[in-house]
Amino acid sequence: MGPKAVVQAAAAIALVASIATGVVAVESRYASKQAVAVVAQQIALMKISAAIAAGNKALVDNLCSDFEQIYKWRPARCRS
Repeated sequence: MGPKAVVQAAAAIALVASIATGVVAVESRYASKQAVAVVAQQIALMKISAAIAAGNKALVDNLCSDFEQIYKWRPARCRS
């Protein structure tokens, strides 16, 4: 199993765990910093999507602002 497959598997497992329990528990010996960042970014995008679906404009604005400050780019969901 190559490094890319390991990172993808770690990201998928962490994402499923966060959806099921609301908590991401990652042990540093099993995941690289890059995998953790990818999972955190995916969770942030899911929160933005949920806020958009709920119609909570103030929350969407706050989440998008936080996302842009942390990750230095603005997702398409935040542009509309």
